Amino acid sequence: MADAVFLDDIRCDGQAFGGCEMKCPVIWKEAWLRRASQNDPAYTSIPIERLVTLVWSGTRRSAPSEKFNEPLYVCQATQVPIATELLPVWHPVQYIEDYRSGNVSLSQIISRLLFELYAQLVALGVGLGSALRWIYNAVQWVRGGLPYPVRRGCLPVGGPTPAANLDLKVGELVRVKDGDSILKTVDERLFNRGMSFSPEMMPYCGKTFRVKERVRKIINEKTGQLINLKNSCLVLEGVECQGRYTRPLNCPRGFPPYWREIWLERVSQPIEANGAAPQRAMAAMLQETR
Repeated sequence: MADAVFLDDIRCDGQAFGGCEMKCPVIWKEAWLRRASQNDPAYTSIPIERLVTLVWSGTRRSAPSEKFNEPLYVCQATQVPIATELLPVWHPVQYIEDYRSGNVSLSQIISRLLFELYAQLVALGVGLGSALRWIYNAVQWVRGGLPYPVRRGCLPVGGPTPAANLDLKVGELVRVKDGDSILKTVDERLFNRGMSFSPEMMPYCGKTFRVKERVRKIINEKTGQLINLKNSCLVLEGVECQGRYTRPLNCPRGFPPYWREIWLERVSQPIEANGAAPQRAMAAMLQETR
C-alpha cells in the first residue's frame, strides 16, 4: 500500500458496521492529511453532520446480495486486497522503507529476516527440520530466549478440540498458559473450534495481562458479512501482532490476537499485568524479612 499511514491509537469502533468488534486500525492516505502546528484551528470542509451521513452511506454495498439475506459491509479491511499489491517477502525495498519510516529498528529487521530464512530451511522437508529446531531451542535456552515458535498442534485435524468457560470479565488479570499447554488444545493446523493460535502469540505465553474486551461480532473480510462468533474470545491489553514470525514481516497493522479462554488462566494473586509485582506487595515482603 502506497502513501498511507496509521495515526496513534485510532481504531474503528464498529458503530457503522453493525457493531463489529475487530477494532481495526484506521488507514489514512497522506493526501487526506496535512502537517499541523499547535496554532492550527479545527477544520472541516463541510458540516460534521453531513460528513457523518456521507461516510455512513458508504459502509454498505449498494447492490443487494442474493447469497446473504442481510447487509454486506464495505470497510477498509474488506478493501485491502484492492488497495494493495503483492509484495514478495525478499523484496528489499519494503525493509528499507520499514527502517526509514521508523516502523521498526534495524536490529528487528535483521533478526526477523534471519528467522524467516531459518524457518524456510526448517520447512524444506529434507529431514533436517527436527535437528534445526533442536539447535534453535538449545541456542535460545542459553540466551534466555523463546523456543522455536512455529510448531504444530497436538490434536488431529477434524476432531474435537477442548473448551473452557472461565467467565472472565473485562479488567480481570489472566496469565497466558505456556506454549506446550496451548498446543495440546489445538489441532495440527493450530485451530481450536475455528480460532487459530498464531506463532505471533507465542511471545506472550507465560505472561500476565488484563482482559480488555470480549469479542462476539466480527466482519468477514472476504464477504463483508457480519458474523456472530459461535464461541466468544478475548482481547488482552497491550497484546498485538508485531509481524515477528509470520508474513508479512513487520506488518504495522497491529491487530490484537484473539484468545480462547482455555489458553488462559485466572490470576488470583494481586500482581500487575505482564508479570510485575506491585510495589506495595514487594515492600511488604521486604518488611517481613527485616
